[in-house]
Amino acid sequence: MLCRTSKITHPASGASLETPLLVPSFSSKAFGFGHGGKPEVHRVLDVAQEYITRTCLVSAYDVHYGYVPQPQDLTLTVDLMFLDSGGYEVSDDRDLSAVEKPVHRPEDWDVARLRAIWDRWPGSLPAVFVSYDHSNHRRSVSEQLRDAKEGAAARPGHLHSFLLKPEAQEERSLEPALRALQARIGELDGFQLLGVTEKELGSSPLERMVRIANLRRALDDASLRIPIHVFGALDPLSVCLYFVAGAEVFDGLTWSRYAYNAGQCVYLHNNAAATYGLEVNDDEARVHTIKDNLRYLDQLERSLRRLAETRDWAHLNDNRDLVRAASERMQRQIGRND
Repeated sequence: MLCRTSKITHPASGASLETPLLVPSFSSKAFGFGHGGKPEVHRVLDVAQEYITRTCLVSAYDVHYGYVPQPQDLTLTVDLMFLDSGGYEVSDDRDLSAVEKPVHRPEDWDVARLRAIWDRWPGSLPAVFVSYDHSNHRRSVSEQLRDAKEGAAARPGHLHSFLLKPEAQEERSLEPALRALQARIGELDGFQLLGVTEKELGSSPLERMVRIANLRRALDDASLRIPIHVFGALDPLSVCLYFVAGAEVFDGLTWSRYAYNAGQCVYLHNNAAATYGLEVNDDEARVHTIKDNLRYLDQLERSLRRLAETRDWAHLNDNRDLVRAASERMQRQIGRND
């Protein structure tokens, strides 16, 4: 196993969190718009705010367009806020957990708008700023690193995550970008996290695990302890698979789309009928499910931390045998027994 825990410390506030971090995400693209054009993400935030205390992720795009409250007006109280770059909201792509492709009409978005959000972000709200990406503006890895370093250096009061993206629009896999990054791995010094998207890592769970493991080894060989953040992965099984491969931070939308049950994501309304009763209405079922899912994520964080400390598979109750077998297959592929 390549799993481990790390401490992430915010430079200005001194706030410190221990990985793994399972980060609930909010996005206007994922939740859509209700009657009168009001973004549904507002409603989900209202429901979830009581139960989220450690971390969450919102998009700078949504902040800019008022789809979520301005940072000083957020009623969420968290130890660390992840501010995504807006690339997901403006892309025509969808994450693996999406059940349908939403009608997509993104507004204008560019690096200047992103950095304007950074510049007015309050120092009292510790944040991780994710480097700029846009599906219509692909760049080489060297250019991605250069621009991300420039943005981070000008804003040292918060944490910074370098989000690696494909170098060309026709590329759907990170494989070429990962090769280019490994040749310049030392240039990641100065970033506090390294981000990759689940969908771009590969076309199967095992392929994604192997790429995470190889990236983790390259970072370790360069004496870079920065955690790997897998964007778009927050279901209980994938989190466990990628954690044993060496990733430490995970975010996604499954917590609001499905119900977590026995280590799997299941259809929310069926789970509600079985768990809360046939008479519970849909709105109540959604609130109950969100609350239970967030509690599940807290418990899973603790289980993964104990796994990293003890190397005892028993801490993975629901998916123990599957994750153990996957870890053994991954180790054979990467040719090393950690």
